[in-house]
Amino acid sequence: MDTNFIVYAFHVPGETKPFYVGKGRPNRPAQHFQETRWSRERTLFYAELQRLIAIGIWPQVKIIAQDLSEDKALDIERSLIRAYGRRDLCTGCLCNHTDGGDGSCSNVSESTRLAFRKGKLAYAKPVESFDRQTGQAIKQYETMRAVGDDGFQQTCVCQICKGNGSHHKGLGWRYI
Repeated sequence: MDTNFIVYAFHVPGETKPFYVGKGRPNRPAQHFQETRWSRERTLFYAELQRLIAIGIWPQVKIIAQDLSEDKALDIERSLIRAYGRRDLCTGCLCNHTDGGDGSCSNVSESTRLAFRKGKLAYAKPVESFDRQTGQAIKQYETMRAVGDDGFQQTCVCQICKGNGSHHKGLGWRYI
């Protein structure tokens, strides 16, 4: 039985939660860094990796488990993605676009498929902030990603828009 698989996670230095979880052969994490140089993939993971490198932050790769069979690596990858949640589904912090397993597109959400078809990354829905006492709109954002430009956390805003919370930084949030 081949036991040369690993499960790994990409972290921003100093952060406890990863922004990507993957499985593969021991050289797979290094391949991601190489692919950022030439990749035109419009995935949230590569966009985040390229953004961090462009501003001088070199993400850390942590090996979660090694010397695994492929089936065991797939199981661990899936459980970690389930535990941390996916940004594209507004359930967590990971840039993964699948629930893990084989990296195929068979388990990509329909909203992610639509975003890819439109050439957009995740968080493509427009949102607005509002005063929680009056309900008065404060600012509209063309996409969920744009709230980050004003210092708001996209995952928090997304959760509130989905009804999982009441406010972020004192403001209410809703899809428009």
